Amino acid sequence: MLQRPLLITSIVLAAILAAVPAAAAPGGGYVGVSAGYGWSHAKARTATSFDPANYLLVTSVPAVNATGRQTVRPRGVIGGLDAGYDFHSGKLLFGVAADISLLHGSDAATDFTTYPCCAPFGFTIRQAVKTRWMATARARVGYDFGNAALYVTGGYAGLKARYSARFSDDFADALEQGSRSQYRSGWVAGVGADIKVGTQFSVQPEYLHADFGHANAPGGTFTDSGTTTWPDVFTHRAKIKTDIARVGLHYHF
Repeated sequence: MLQRPLLITSIVLAAILAAVPAAAAPGGGYVGVSAGYGWSHAKARTATSFDPANYLLVTSVPAVNATGRQTVRPRGVIGGLDAGYDFHSGKLLFGVAADISLLHGSDAATDFTTYPCCAPFGFTIRQAVKTRWMATARARVGYDFGNAALYVTGGYAGLKARYSARFSDDFADALEQGSRSQYRSGWVAGVGADIKVGTQFSVQPEYLHADFGHANAPGGTFTDSGTTTWPDVFTHRAKIKTDIARVGLHYHF
C-alpha cells in the first residue's frame, strides 16, 4: 500500500498533468543504463516472550529482547536498465520513468550477552540482510533550463532481499533460527538532473530514497542440544530503507 506522503504527491502530480496536456509540447521517450552505489539501513528485531514452560527464564527474556534490537547496513554497487517518457509545457518538464537494477549488498550484526541468571554462560543473536535487486516506477516533474533540467520524482519501489536471524547459546547449545527471501513493495522519492550531451543523449545524476516497510522471517523450532524441543516462540523482523546515488546515460528518440 502506498504511504500517505506518496499518495498526496501522486494526487498533486496527477492534477498538474491533467491541467496542462493542451499546452504541452510533443515529448519523447528514452532508454539507457545507469550505475552507482546503494546503501540500506535495516532495523532488525528478534524478540520472544516468557512462559514458565519455556527454556528461557524470566530474567533472560528482557536481555534477549534488548540484544535482539540490531542495525544492519547492507551496501554495494547498483546497475541496471532505465526507460521513460517526457513532455514539456513551456519550461516545465513532466514525465514517467521506470528502471530495474541489480543491487548487491549484504551485512550482518552479531552480539553476545551474558545470561543474567547464569554467568559466564550467555547467548548470541545474529541478524543479516542481503539485497539482490530493486525496481521503481515513478512520475517526475521539473524545470528545463535548456541544456539541463532539474526534477523531483516519486512513486513505487520494489526490493528483493533476504533476511535471516539466529539465536544460539553456550549453556545447553540452544538454537533457533529463521530466514526468508522475499519481494518487498514500498515507496520512493528523490531528485535528479538531465544534462544534454549532443542531440540525442543525456547524462542523468540521480538520488533516490526508498522505504520498503518490514520484512519478516518465520520463527524456527527452538531446540536444546539438538535433541530436546522447547515451546519458546521467536519473532524476527527488519524495517528496510535504501538510498541510491547513481548516474544514467540515456538515448532519446
